[in-house]
Amino acid sequence: WGAGKKGKLLARLLAEQDESFLWMTNNERKIGVTIGDAILQDIDLNKLSGAQTILAVASPEDQKEIKTILHAQGLKNGQDFWWFC
Repeated sequence: WGAGKKGKLLARLLAEQDESFLWMTNNERKIGVTIGDAILQDIDLNKLSGAQTILAVASPEDQKEIKTILHAQGLKNGQDFWWFC
């Protein structure tokens, strides 16, 4: 989750290791954009069910909003999701 500098770095590192991943963003301007071999997708919390999520979102305001969303889903930091920033 994240399409900024850190998100792009993380996506590149995952791709270099041939790891499959779903790249999501809440940035409406970047949804549908192809970067490398991946298309940025809109956040769909149903797709996060049972997934391990890596967050690469640097904005403190966005981080706060994301934490609220993930905690409302019953997800736990360090178990269901991790911060890369």
